[in-house]
Amino acid sequence: FRLIADAAGRFEVALILDGPDAPLFAAPPPALLSAAVLPPANLKILSYPTLVRAGEPFTAVVEVLNRRMERHYDAAGPETPTVSLILMADREVLEGVSTSSARAVDGIANFTHLVITRALGPIKLVASAPGLTADSSTQIAVEAGPADLNATTVDCGPSHLVAGHVAECAAE
Repeated sequence: FRLIADAAGRFEVALILDGPDAPLFAAPPPALLSAAVLPPANLKILSYPTLVRAGEPFTAVVEVLNRRMERHYDAAGPETPTVSLILMADREVLEGVSTSSARAVDGIANFTHLVITRALGPIKLVASAPGLTADSSTQIAVEAGPADLNATTVDCGPSHLVAGHVAECAAE
């Protein structure tokens, strides 16, 4: 058989007879079928870390779902949403490091190289896109990284440093 599909969701199915007995049988006429592409309706955050270190990149993955909660595939592209990932702490959007956007490809929006620059209390990720139901993560702990960019005190031990010698410093 032969299956031909077009961008509008229509399919043509044709049975093709082959072999020595093919002339003895008449193939049925092609059948036309149609199917609708379900529009995107919901977002689901698929993966994210439970612990993030300040200054180190992390990744999150968001899935775009149709109203049946199946992954949304849109080969033609007009209904492929741009998903925003918002970082929130204490129900407030974090300023400056808060939003990243990615275009969904085959129902998946990948967010890579997300970085939180300083240690804070727990955060949540919120995935949103216009017209779609948003999703949020559970709490993510953020701990100080090796180079917390907003350290308040730096302790380098002795008060006199000698050029060419190594001093160990700690940021608090």
